[in-house]
Amino acid sequence: MPAARPQLSSFEIACRLACRIASRVYGPGGRIPTKREFCTEFSSSNMTVQKALSMLVEDGFLTTHGKAGTYVADVPPCFRRVGVLYPKALTESFWYRSLHEAFAAATARRSIPLLEYAGCEADRPVQERLADDLSMARLAGIVCTSPLMEWCEAARASRTPPPAEIVFSGTTQAGTMATMRLLHNAARMTSLVRAQGIQRLAIIATYMQTSHMEGIIRDLSSAGAAVPQEWLHYVDPRSHQTARGIAHLLMTLPAARRPEIVYIADDHLVTSATQGLADAGIPVRVIAHGNIPYTRPVHVPVTFYGFDVRRIAEDALDCLAGQMRGQPFAAEMLAEAGFFAQDGTPIAV
Repeated sequence: MPAARPQLSSFEIACRLACRIASRVYGPGGRIPTKREFCTEFSSSNMTVQKALSMLVEDGFLTTHGKAGTYVADVPPCFRRVGVLYPKALTESFWYRSLHEAFAAATARRSIPLLEYAGCEADRPVQERLADDLSMARLAGIVCTSPLMEWCEAARASRTPPPAEIVFSGTTQAGTMATMRLLHNAARMTSLVRAQGIQRLAIIATYMQTSHMEGIIRDLSSAGAAVPQEWLHYVDPRSHQTARGIAHLLMTLPAARRPEIVYIADDHLVTSATQGLADAGIPVRVIAHGNIPYTRPVHVPVTFYGFDVRRIAEDALDCLAGQMRGQPFAAEMLAEAGFFAQDGTPIAV
């Protein structure tokens, strides 16, 4: 006697039907089979199938028309909605918060529904929500703002057909997914130093940037700029009063021992360090790491070095839109950090 087929849950039936819609087995605006036909196909009860169909109506896949039947929506979420993945909570990183603001604005301008998954690197409920949304074909495209984690690879594999995808990375990524490579070009800083004849430069950075700063200091030295030990300070990014005090002390040194430029190397330190410079009341040029548009308080004039996150968001959405239309895409796109005025105007170096 053949083994009985396992009973499918409402969610499993909804996932199968959503994937059929995503594969255009049931095309936009078209009528789907009746509830009775699905009960027969899935060997399920009327109540189980009804619950699955109700889930799809609630998610925007289907519309009901009484006795006329149930139809696929003209634009179901599997053809329009975009999800953005952030490995950390938005409160933990100015970088991910700035991307969140940029994607929220860009999708609103394009009338694209947006779902976000913040903290998905370690937050189990967020991971489960993403896995469910992929299984249910709720996303037409996904933006991974850092290289994919193993659990996310498994979640993506559950979706047929797969959504359009782009991943952000600091290095070239192998594979078939589109990559947005984020390039910090240290040569731009040395070019600025060399072009403007800067000889005395102070740095306020975080402890996590120690090895990175060592390379930058070597490059600056080769360009003719000195960074004496008394002008190099590493602080905890949460120690705002420490950053403020260090910046103030740098500018209260005797004039011959003051830097020409203060480089604030982490955007978490910009508000507090510029407050310290303002407290000192002695003008100094400031270059600060910060992505455009920079929306947090700044207390002295600053030249920013970072990314235009508005452009990054628009380029990523353009890439997804092309994939959704079946167009070929470049395996790697490049976003390069640069210098910007406080109003976001690019500065050529």
